[in-house]
Amino acid sequence: MPRHEATLDIDSETDSHAVRHLMEVMYDTLREELRASDGASKETLADFKEIRKATEASTPGTLKLVYETREESFED
Repeated sequence: MPRHEATLDIDSETDSHAVRHLMEVMYDTLREELRASDGASKETLADFKEIRKATEASTPGTLKLVYETREESFED
């Protein structure tokens, strides 16, 4: 299972603003996609909402992204 990682150190107001914007877009997109699908995961959305809310504070921190791919494909 290939794994891809990225880490962003939030060391400035500019970094904080960029991460806050990224999380707002991610949350909004995920919310719309889950709303359109059957069996939408409220837990997943709640997790992203919590992260989005945490990024509203303009404080130093670290954002870590991990993307793991699986060998299987989507069923049509």
